[in-house]
Amino acid sequence: MCIKDRESLDLKGDYYSEKFRYLEVKVYRCDKKTSKVKCKSDAEIDEYFKDATLSIPIINSFFDYNDFQKIPPGKNDPRIK
Repeated sequence: MCIKDRESLDLKGDYYSEKFRYLEVKVYRCDKKTSKVKCKSDAEIDEYFKDATLSIPIINSFFDYNDFQKIPPGKNDPRIK
């Protein structure tokens, strides 16, 4: 799966924010009874995912958008102890 329109991808906030947008990834096993494509065998699916990992790099940063005090480049922020 590829995200076709990356310009509209807008992730922000956290669970308690007024605006909270996130990306949810779900992987489901192919259901032979309802799938429109031919499913692999359970053994083949298990073997494929046996060592598979899903990594999503994140940057966890806090920005106080209401505090516009400018800190000169190279200076430590005096608000951080």
